[in-house]
Amino acid sequence: MAVTIVWGVKKFLLDLSAVVKRSYINRSLYHLRREASGLVWYEQPSPNEGEKPKPRVRVKCPHLLKRLEASKGRGAFSKDTFRRRMSLVKTILDCAWHDWRWLDIQLGALIKLGKPGSGRVSFLTGDQYAALISNVDEYFGYLIRGAKTIGWRESNLIGLTWDRVVFPQRLTDESGNLITVPGYLYVDAYDPNQKNIDPSDLTQRRTRTKNKERLETVMSPEIETLLRKMWKKKHQRSDVVFHDGDGRYWGDFRKRWNTAKKKADIPEGFRWHDLRHCWATDRINEGVPEHIIMAEQGWKDPDMLKRYAHLQREARYTALKNAGKN
Repeated sequence: MAVTIVWGVKKFLLDLSAVVKRSYINRSLYHLRREASGLVWYEQPSPNEGEKPKPRVRVKCPHLLKRLEASKGRGAFSKDTFRRRMSLVKTILDCAWHDWRWLDIQLGALIKLGKPGSGRVSFLTGDQYAALISNVDEYFGYLIRGAKTIGWRESNLIGLTWDRVVFPQRLTDESGNLITVPGYLYVDAYDPNQKNIDPSDLTQRRTRTKNKERLETVMSPEIETLLRKMWKKKHQRSDVVFHDGDGRYWGDFRKRWNTAKKKADIPEGFRWHDLRHCWATDRINEGVPEHIIMAEQGWKDPDMLKRYAHLQREARYTALKNAGKN
């Protein structure tokens, strides 16, 4: 049994390592895999369909193959992805041996974790951020400001509506003192009873969180300033906060985003999600306590913040090293 489990895990890793590209077409997932005969596209059935996982099916339709080849898609699975999945298997096996007493030997010890990847975290300098804003239209600029100022994931930010924005209140207490009740904005928790949940449909993530818990972000003065400006831009027929100028949710803006980066001379590899990293980097530089940063973004793993702190040390080292050459 021990040999079978360990062999199965290794086979699983080898199988994933053959994937060189992943794409969604009409909510179906496809993998471009490396085989002896070359690169081949397969449809990857959802593991949630049926009692047993269905085998992958090779794509033969010329029209679909043409669409897949033209799709940008996602890259291969990273080393960090492999390591996380192996870590999960190792944890389960350790529990089965030590806690649940299902196993007679510690199989988890046979699972060797690969070295952690270097990760990928990027941030913008003040000049780069200003250049980016100056090279986009008004409403796309507001969306970029929202991403860097609020720090939310793309879908949650795009889906923010005014009914989930609570501005600060200035009240008078019993002693007649003027007090301020902080404002906030929030995203609802994932509802397991909700019907027709499609993990590949990112539009469903406009009103729910990824980690299945309610996210509530305190409205800082910077956020309040931006949201009050957006209130003046509120579309009369829409409740969307960061709308596209016509009151609609933003759709696919990759081309617009890439064009803006090119005009602002920002590296091509800088992703939209990296604006979220910018938010975290700014808060660390400002000395905001870690537990507050984690609460503001719904993070549970402190290692996430260590990555940003490490990035800042590298940036400071590079700046000091270059200064010494002058």
